[in-house]
Amino acid sequence: MSCLSHELRTSRVAVGTFCLYVLTILCGAMIAAQADTAPTQKTINVGTRTVKLTLARPTADAPPPAFLVVFASGDGGLRGVSKSLLVHLSEQNYWVAGFSSPEAFKGIADDSKRQPNYAGARDRLVSIVAQAKQAMGLPEQTPILITGMSRGANVVVAAAGDTVLKPGIAGAVAIALTREFDDLTVPDTVMGRPGVQADDQGRLQTYPSLQRLGSMRLAIIQSTNDSYVRSSESRRLLGPDTPTRRLYEIASKNHSFGGGQEPLMRALDDAMAWVGQSLTAP
Repeated sequence: MSCLSHELRTSRVAVGTFCLYVLTILCGAMIAAQADTAPTQKTINVGTRTVKLTLARPTADAPPPAFLVVFASGDGGLRGVSKSLLVHLSEQNYWVAGFSSPEAFKGIADDSKRQPNYAGARDRLVSIVAQAKQAMGLPEQTPILITGMSRGANVVVAAAGDTVLKPGIAGAVAIALTREFDDLTVPDTVMGRPGVQADDQGRLQTYPSLQRLGSMRLAIIQSTNDSYVRSSESRRLLGPDTPTRRLYEIASKNHSFGGGQEPLMRALDDAMAWVGQSLTAP
């Protein structure tokens, strides 16, 4: 072997070793970054019940949050479309706290024996939000942008219109909003107030309740073939878009946005940017 060949081979080995070293460092950094931002779970106590929170944080060098995204699932819990929505939000570098609506509000209807249970439901949500902020190390005064799917969309509308909760809410995104609140009852003394209406079965109505949001920004994302409220009906109930109200109609097969999940996620991104615009603008 010539001296030149030996030097070339030695040089190649050295370069290869260096590249492997750099690659190892980069891979380690990527794994560490993924570990830092991967959602974690925490079980909390809410009154006499337990609720599992799914918490997602942005990258370690992200600035303090303008708001915390609170996501409430549909009837199936954090599975299916609800899980996909939560994962997507976490991938957009938001601070996110998600929970299962059935798990969080289980027993509200049964325990009430048809007595007013609105205050109890509100107290549970207050506790969930406070404990989520504490678990993520966020200041108590951090506003929330509340989002939710189906039953969770009802939570969005109820919370965003509540006089106690409203001051801490930056905006709202309701996905697959149904026409009535499930299992939520209020005292007879408040029936008939602006935004508080019930159907002939005594169920509180969601769209009239939007009056209670005032100037807060709300985006509704609805399927064209939603089995509960089609997007065309949602448009009729909501009226035309305004500076504080916006409807996204997604061409899809059903309440779960079958065949339309990609446009659903794009609509969610646009809605989140629009709703949070006033807080994220420099």
